[in-house]
Amino acid sequence: MIDSELAAAQEYMNLFFAADFFLRFYAAESRYRHIFNHYVMVDIVTIFPTLIIFIFKVTGNTGQRTTMEILQTFNFLRVVRLIKLQHLILRENNNAREYGGPNVRRQLIGALIKFFVVLFSFAGAYSTIENEFAPDSMIKRRNRKRLTIIDSLYFVATTVSTLGYGDLAPISIPGKFLVCFMIMFSLAIISDSLNQIVTLITSQSPFARDSYSPSGLAKHVVVCGKFDSTSMSEFLSEFFHPDHGSRDQMCHVIILGQDTPDLTMRALLDDERFFTHTKYLEGLVMMDKDLERARVEQAECVFILT
Repeated sequence: MIDSELAAAQEYMNLFFAADFFLRFYAAESRYRHIFNHYVMVDIVTIFPTLIIFIFKVTGNTGQRTTMEILQTFNFLRVVRLIKLQHLILRENNNAREYGGPNVRRQLIGALIKFFVVLFSFAGAYSTIENEFAPDSMIKRRNRKRLTIIDSLYFVATTVSTLGYGDLAPISIPGKFLVCFMIMFSLAIISDSLNQIVTLITSQSPFARDSYSPSGLAKHVVVCGKFDSTSMSEFLSEFFHPDHGSRDQMCHVIILGQDTPDLTMRALLDDERFFTHTKYLEGLVMMDKDLERARVEQAECVFILT
């Protein structure tokens, strides 16, 4: 029952991908150049065999299904299209870099997408190769059943993470070559992504990663613009002056500056008069994400210093 439902779901998904393929082909500015795009070639390999098998099922013609069913095993290549999503994320990250620094979260999402693309691609390739090329004698000797995609995902995950429990191992020659290539490829790709994330995190100041979280009934104001430690000291001294009453004494001041605070500014922020009621955030008022970090929409008012 479950297998039939999964098969039906797969056919509907294939029809969806086929409709997407033909719509993109129809809307392409240059159909000749579009057909040689590597994403389109992946679609051709994964969609058309499935469509032909579907037609064979409807017409009752089973003469040429074997070849198409072999080609259908390459459906796992569709996961490569996730790389396009990664490119979009990194493009947004490059745009963000122009306005005040890259976004660690976007880099992390891009690295996770890359990891899952590698994981599912190699899992599909490993499952396909082992099921097609593993000698029957070795399968019987090891009492191993046909590999499922779950088995392959488990094997690839444990191998790439260097755990390697040993309960699954390639038994075909092509499978062993694939595993050797997979280990070298994943070490190069994943290690590079992790190094980039670590470098990005360590290169950013803590003020660029911090954010303000309102607590209880406390109010807050946002201060931005052009200022230095002297002008900010004058502002804070005036804002928290006892003559203004207890209401201003309980209000928080969120300073949004485009530069990392220098030693003089940090000393001001650590002053016992302002320490509990001020927070410095490194960011730009032109960036929505920085305004969101300062909770500008919830602020009582915004002071712009010049």
